[in-house]
Amino acid sequence: MRTMPIKVSPRKYISPRWSYEFFDCAMPMTFDTYSVCAFRCVYCFSFFQKALNPAIKDEYLNSVVQVVDVNRVKKMWLGEIKTEFSNAIKDRLVLQWGGLADSFDYYERELGVSLELLRFWRELEYPLSISTKGVWFVDDPRYREAFKDAKHIQVKASIIGWDADLCRKIELGVPSPQERLRMLKVLKDLGVGITTLRLRPFIPGVSEKGLEELIKAAADAGVYSVSSEFLFWDKRSSNVTRQRLKYLSEVLGYDLWEFYRKYSYPAKGGLLRLNYDLKRPYYERLRELCDKYGLKLAISDNHHKEMCFAGGCCGLPTEGPLSNFHKGQFTQAIVIAKERGYVFWSDIKDHALRYYGEARLEGTGHLMRTEDRALYGRKATLYEFLHTLWNSPHRAISPASYFMGVLLPAGLDENGDIIYLYNRPFVEHNIRVFDVEKVKKMVGWDEEKVKRGEPLPKDINEPDGKACTT
Repeated sequence: MRTMPIKVSPRKYISPRWSYEFFDCAMPMTFDTYSVCAFRCVYCFSFFQKALNPAIKDEYLNSVVQVVDVNRVKKMWLGEIKTEFSNAIKDRLVLQWGGLADSFDYYERELGVSLELLRFWRELEYPLSISTKGVWFVDDPRYREAFKDAKHIQVKASIIGWDADLCRKIELGVPSPQERLRMLKVLKDLGVGITTLRLRPFIPGVSEKGLEELIKAAADAGVYSVSSEFLFWDKRSSNVTRQRLKYLSEVLGYDLWEFYRKYSYPAKGGLLRLNYDLKRPYYERLRELCDKYGLKLAISDNHHKEMCFAGGCCGLPTEGPLSNFHKGQFTQAIVIAKERGYVFWSDIKDHALRYYGEARLEGTGHLMRTEDRALYGRKATLYEFLHTLWNSPHRAISPASYFMGVLLPAGLDENGDIIYLYNRPFVEHNIRVFDVEKVKKMVGWDEEKVKRGEPLPKDINEPDGKACTT
């Protein structure tokens, strides 16, 4: 518990915002109550973004908290002011609450702003997906009443492993994994819509230890789904990030930087992500355990996203108010391609246009590349950028590159947009073939069927056309 007084900035925190990962996110409208998180997790990806941003890093590193403008938020949701989020709010798309800071941490315990908003959204029965590591609030009668029978709310507890002593060294000041599961059980018993184990980040040397015990305990707590993503590291250096890297390496017992440099796939930009093949056995084991204990599995990682049971990587259900997530994005495209064998731009276009048609690219924080200058220059929308990414397979965040060969460019539709082929041999049989023509033969590609939108066979052949026995 915090004992020092909170330093509150006179400036208001601007939220909601469009997620940086809007291109594959089912809840791109993301919200934070506070600019700073009271927890001090060594691996925090939000820290990388904020501590390296010259515009905000001084306030952030000194724990000066900006608080959201509650009156402005209420006006947005009541339709009294029009913003680029108005269509999403009007259509009641699920709001992701807790994108870059924990809104139910110890700042909340003293300031109580999230409680005011929770009550407001409770009156509207607006669908919310809350991510938190906090636990104290489930023992507070005010919060218990706000969560009681709230079928429109999903609560996700972020947990990195089952070993409480090890986790405590990495997640400084955070309640134990066991306490966080208790929090989920209390909320489930109170009647929230669903609860989710957010096994993120998955850290080799931590997360696989006691994994079955964790998944079983989650099932016993009434958890509906598990969402997972591997730790990634920002290779842009600063004194603080180097200190964190050194400390984390000492705790893990191996050189994290060298490990990530060796096993990350080649990529431009600031992030190091471990490669697809290294992650495969971990995720296959996780899927096996989820099946064993009756939990739904969702993968937030760009690798193995095809394991998602639905088009949302945060474990949202497929029925009820919490199923009203954004479907104009690339994770949904994978779900469609997995079922039908391929996917068209037109399959996600309408949703993308509805919610991204008035959203500005410059507001997401995406760095401008040379090829994007024209888009920035004419203040392009997220929809335009998404469409550009779809048809730019060389781009790191296009469907072709981001998912590491799960979707392959297989031709053009009547509008000149790329048709993406689902690489079933690679995903389901671990046959490392990425030549489009070979994959087409293996999956029984039929041009006429594709034109009519008919599904391809789910059985595959060997590259020479013979039946596959792999």
